Amino acid sequence: MINHFAEAQQWFKFLRKGTIQYERIIRYLHQSLEAGGLTPEDIGTTETKIQELRVKSCEMTAHQWLIHLRKGTTQYESIIDYIYRNLEAGKLTLENIKTTETEIQELRAKGCKMAVSQLLKLLRQDTQPHVNIIRHIRRNLLNGDLPAKEVAEIEAEIESLKKVV
Repeated sequence: MINHFAEAQQWFKFLRKGTIQYERIIRYLHQSLEAGGLTPEDIGTTETKIQELRVKSCEMTAHQWLIHLRKGTTQYESIIDYIYRNLEAGKLTLENIKTTETEIQELRAKGCKMAVSQLLKLLRQDTQPHVNIIRHIRRNLLNGDLPAKEVAEIEAEIESLKKVV
């Protein structure tokens, strides 16, 4: 027989610590409460407190993704999306995670530059320039808000690599 009281307490304990899996933990917590015929008060909390912890986890999760983005990554699009989704879920703003739209755009540009660099390296090594690599390079050039001169130089290199084949 499952001890729904202990199970619900365990899920609440996980939520209190802060977790990137907050939606799942809250769902499991509510399922345990319902299965045991319990209320949040029966485990020493309230629905309001559960929702406050959800918001805390939204903020923590968005901040963790921001830290990852600041380190530099070619997966910038997904990470920026995760940041905004968590902020929205918690009805939070960029200020809550100590950043600005300007920084996000600068980090997007940094990620684009990293991606272009890695993709150009692949393209240079390829004996037959792959259309998908070129497409990804161009997409990153558009997203990266790079200086026109730098874009022109990269485009020229792409064209020269295409002619080598």
